[in-house]
Order: sequence, then structure tokens, then C-alpha cells
Amino acid sequence: MLKNRLVIISVFLTLNNIFYNVSNIKGEVLFWTSSGSLNLKGSKKIIGTSISFNLKSVKKFMDNLDHVYVFIKIRGFNKNKKYLIKLLKQYFENIVLVHEKTSFSHNGCKKTKVRCL
Repeated sequence: MLKNRLVIISVFLTLNNIFYNVSNIKGEVLFWTSSGSLNLKGSKKIIGTSISFNLKSVKKFMDNLDHVYVFIKIRGFNKNKKYLIKLLKQYFENIVLVHEKTSFSHNGCKKTKVRCL
């Protein structure tokens, strides 16, 4: 029963834009939007008002579906990430899980260079 009524919301944060993707459990994309689709330019794409406008459009689409449960995947870095998570919790009541997929890059292990005298 949970599988039939579950929707996955993927949020990808970049330095210049925020992408939203709504898909079902099979991975089929049902709806997508981004801050650039609002015809915003430059740094206006990552401010709080654009985040709330995009989440309102996602919520409007979700109201038309019969899906109840929401699984949220968040990936990337942005200065408004905490604000985004706060708004997601306000807009969607039945959140099953919030999954953070941000990977921290590292340069690996490197041998120390032998100093020549």
C-alpha cells in the first residue's frame, strides 16, 4: 500500500540554481521545475522567495495526485539549504524520510614527497 502512494521529491542544489523533480517509485518523472523556469536571472534564483514559489508549484501539482506519502532526496550545497528543508516540512505533512545525498569530495591519499637535499 505504501509503494502505490509514495512520491519521491528530488532537490538538487547548485551554486546558481535549484532543481526540483517529482517522480513515482518506479522512477518515472511526473513533474519538474527549477528556479530558472521562473525566468529569474542571476542571484535571484537562489533566494528564499524563489524557493517558496517553486515549492508552491510542486505542492499545487501534488494536490492533484492521489499520492499521500513523500520521500525527499536533497543533494548539493547552498546557503539556503536549511530554509528549504524547513519549507518542505511545512508544505508536506506525510514525509516518510528526508535523505541527504551530498557527497564530500576528497583528494584521496597521496604519498609524501621525499625531499631531496
